[in-house]
Amino acid sequence: DLAVLKNKMDYTEYGGAGLFGLKAPVIKAHGSSDANAVFNSIRQAREMVEKDVSGTIKTAIEKREGVKN
Repeated sequence: DLAVLKNKMDYTEYGGAGLFGLKAPVIKAHGSSDANAVFNSIRQAREMVEKDVSGTIKTAIEKREGVKN
């Protein structure tokens, strides 16, 4: 059903797209984001910090490739 797909793809509900490969989370929001979308982008970034997404990705890459800094 198209309405269900539209709701799943609604950028105002999910905030934006995460940019990975950086030391800290970056969320790229849609250019026409309203207050709800900006709020959800901030929520998304906060959750990424709380769950240490960047650190988890870094650790997984280091284990996989044997990379050390």
